[in-house]
Amino acid sequence: MNIALISREYPWRKPFGGVGVYTAAMARALVAVGNRVTVITQAPDGAARNEERAGVHLIGLPPPCSGVLGRCCSYSLIAAALWSRQAARIMRDARPAFDIIEAPSMNGEGLTLQCRGYAPVIRIHGGAALNLSVKGAYRWHHALLYKREQATLRRAAALSAVSRLAAREIGAFYRVDTLSAEIIPNPVDTEQFCPGETPPVRDILFVGHLNEIKGFDRLPEIMNSIWREKPEATLTVVGAEQILRVGGERSRDFFFARIAPSQREHVEFCGVVPTEAMPALYQRHVLLLAPSRRDTFSLAAAEASACGVPVIGTRGTGMEDIIEDQQSGFLVSQEDVCADSARMALEVLNSEEKRQCMSKNARRRALDVYSFDHLGKVMQQFYEQCAVSGMKTGRI
Repeated sequence: MNIALISREYPWRKPFGGVGVYTAAMARALVAVGNRVTVITQAPDGAARNEERAGVHLIGLPPPCSGVLGRCCSYSLIAAALWSRQAARIMRDARPAFDIIEAPSMNGEGLTLQCRGYAPVIRIHGGAALNLSVKGAYRWHHALLYKREQATLRRAAALSAVSRLAAREIGAFYRVDTLSAEIIPNPVDTEQFCPGETPPVRDILFVGHLNEIKGFDRLPEIMNSIWREKPEATLTVVGAEQILRVGGERSRDFFFARIAPSQREHVEFCGVVPTEAMPALYQRHVLLLAPSRRDTFSLAAAEASACGVPVIGTRGTGMEDIIEDQQSGFLVSQEDVCADSARMALEVLNSEEKRQCMSKNARRRALDVYSFDHLGKVMQQFYEQCAVSGMKTGRI
């Protein structure tokens, strides 16, 4: 199939998030199973790009606004609409024509394409308006963003979602029927993310934004419970430091104020770690701790599993689609997350046999569910079903 993935986010341009990571990984997965894939994205340096990388055709478009105007509205809805117009021109001139066009629901990137006569498959990762609402930052002037994302979902030729939770949350918040969305998780490069050749040398790893949504504020209580039984246990924290809403403290200060001074030497804050360094980091640890309050899909949990690292995650989040409870990791309730996380962590830390068994299960699940070979075929079959059922996914 000839497939176009549309996303302003891509790892060659910062900042980028989960949508950019997904676009790069899924493009490679689709190429791996024999498809022709073009990614239409925004150029990293402002100059138009047209090149091949790892078998993927990359078209980098210059920003639609330049100078002071460009700096002021680089992520505005106006800029998104103008950028989508540029993408539509590329698709109009594509030879051969694309069989499938996919765009994210985030920021309503697909709406301009829909208005110009295209019918892309819409990929549900989350929603910008929804994220603002969760953070308590949604204001009246975000109504246009909400309407744009809602219209993109309602006009979709077909929907796919990163998890069951993502589909449910998006459907409820935007008042859109997402029951028909195909649940296809984000792929992981299981060759790059793989078990290490030597046993782990550190104990617990936390990866993510250091905020309440990811459950960072729960870490001191969990670690204090672990240290009462295993005072030599180590913790590594990876992620950008933030100001917590509780008390307005910086995340590092918040954490150290709530643990004994004698335990500081067992804690390492690494800041943001480049993607290429993450496999080695996972391999050095016994388990990943992910006590998040809300997570539609945890890339860290999927990557850790691929490296054979058991994950302790929370119920009521996307972790339920990633972790096989008691097999590749543990699922704990939101009500008892601190006590249960500490207890499960100690169960693994105190038993090398348990760790090795769960490590093998985590790796097996990652290969079965998140590998490029598997998800490339799954996404291709979904696209083929769209074509067979008569859904228009190209130019109307």
